[in-house]
Amino acid sequence: MGSKAKEEAIRNLIRTETLDILLVQETKLEDTVFLHSSKKIWYKSEARAISARGASGGIGTVWNMSKFVVLYEVRNTHWLLLKMQNLATKEIFCLYNVYSPTIAADKKNC
Repeated sequence: MGSKAKEEAIRNLIRTETLDILLVQETKLEDTVFLHSSKKIWYKSEARAISARGASGGIGTVWNMSKFVVLYEVRNTHWLLLKMQNLATKEIFCLYNVYSPTIAADKKNC
């Protein structure tokens, strides 16, 4: 599936499911490309991403910026941790987006 087709599939998912947060694994994209694409797909969003390594991996987290704010974040090659707050309820929670590597040596580091 090409990048335009992926963007359209995600755009349709956001529209039909009325999402507030979307976690994506195996983006196969550089973080900057994912972040740029996320703005085109979901206009009122904010996002964080970890770049793919070669032709595999990559993760992205996208959310409705009118509903949530990031308080703290920690990044690793294979995971992204976001401490967030719901702006309406003031509830604080953590999102942990993980892409588990397929190479055994990398799994130990993950």
